[in-house]
Amino acid sequence: MGSVIVSVEINQERRKVFAYATDPRNYPHWWKGTRAIRILSGPPWGGVGTVYQADTTLLGVSVLGRIEITEYREGESMTAVTIRSLTPFTARYRFEPIAGGAGTRMTLDAEVTGDGTFRAFGPLFLPLLRAATSRHLGTLKSILER
Repeated sequence: MGSVIVSVEINQERRKVFAYATDPRNYPHWWKGTRAIRILSGPPWGGVGTVYQADTTLLGVSVLGRIEITEYREGESMTAVTIRSLTPFTARYRFEPIAGGAGTRMTLDAEVTGDGTFRAFGPLFLPLLRAATSRHLGTLKSILER
């Protein structure tokens, strides 16, 4: 279907942004539409091998997905891959220091393939997904800058 690449600059040190943003248990706080996260295996804070179930809504449709963290470089990056979902994706989160280390640029680079209806509407769906991702990262920024 396509790529979604969105960045946000957060006035908080990188290790704090990384720790909060990569912990699946925090997703319901900043990723709108995430109703619940259930850790199925691996470290509960996230890390290579963590598998979790995400109970979400996407454009009004209930989606129960299973996601695995396949790469985790403390303070630098994390990659999550869907095991089962209506919108299969590989998402890579990168964290770079800015402002002499006082701030962080977080970038989400996701490759979304989609299944069924979502694949058919890819050209319409991707801009909506980019806009929603920007809003989610804005919420994360607000939380971390309090």
